[in-house]
Amino acid sequence: MAEDLEFLCQHLSLSEKEKGEIHVESSLLESNIARGERCLVMSLLIDRYYNREALKNTMRKVWQPACKVRFKNLGSNLFLVEFEDDCDKQRIFQEAPWSFDRYLVLLKHLEGDLQVTKIRLHEASFWIRLYDMPLNAMNAKVGRLIGNKIGIVEEVDGEQGEVAWGEYLRIRVKIDISQPLMRGITVNLGQFGLGWIRFAYECLPNFCYMCAKISHRQKDCEISGNQDVQDTD
Repeated sequence: MAEDLEFLCQHLSLSEKEKGEIHVESSLLESNIARGERCLVMSLLIDRYYNREALKNTMRKVWQPACKVRFKNLGSNLFLVEFEDDCDKQRIFQEAPWSFDRYLVLLKHLEGDLQVTKIRLHEASFWIRLYDMPLNAMNAKVGRLIGNKIGIVEEVDGEQGEVAWGEYLRIRVKIDISQPLMRGITVNLGQFGLGWIRFAYECLPNFCYMCAKISHRQKDCEISGNQDVQDTD
């Protein structure tokens, strides 16, 4: 609806008065900019009706902020979350992903220069376990090399040391959730041959095994057609 309205406005024939511009001095924006630094934009990755008040109350409970948190509705499925304490904001953002009723809660730092209709939330950060790694390849440098094929690497367990031996190597990656999740990747170790590295995503919400996307459950997948599929709850 918002996109349709924007399209219509762009194609209106404007009067001379409507074509006029208002110059806004930066001094008029300072208070909003300061408050915006303590804000996140939030959305729920869902394509059906849900109880918005229940979402807000649940987030307050699971986040357990030290100070007050305020929610402002910005429109359809979009919220501004204002924190009194910046430490709460940073911790909650870094401890993502969060979920509500097994649907992914998307969070993003506020970009105050954007109009609300232009705000897009399509990224989320996940800790990913890399299984079946050759021991010689289990270090932060290789973890970052693999992670950069998935998305944007934010952190690697064992970053301080060169060796990260264990059952798996763990990396935190920001990914585009509009795309299918990668299930793994083939690693070429030169003279040691090829190896398939299996990915396991921590705290994964609703996930469709048919198309590998997080945006819906398997029973709602268009690819499944008329197949009789069951969610693995």
